[in-house]
Amino acid sequence: MANAPEVITYAAPATVNVGVATTQIIAANTARRHLIIVNDSDTTIYLAVGNPAVLVSGIRINAAGGAFTMDRQNLATVAVNGIHGGVGVKAVTVNEAT
Repeated sequence: MANAPEVITYAAPATVNVGVATTQIIAANTARRHLIIVNDSDTTIYLAVGNPAVLVSGIRINAAGGAFTMDRQNLATVAVNGIHGGVGVKAVTVNEAT
């Protein structure tokens, strides 16, 4: 008999405003199984996993729908931070599963 597929549960989607200083997008979560962050803004956003975000460094998510996904292949349970070099705050959407 084959193993049953792993069941994961998604939390309600959230919007987080990322600033020009490192901003926590999602807190550490040891129960995390999947994470999707989508850039819903007009400006490139840079991510850092488990560290403060730095402009033009780390994981780049392009404007207008660029995305970063964590799954079994690259899963980390630490906080994810973001930063941008534009003006004001820029929105990302976040969906996490446990």
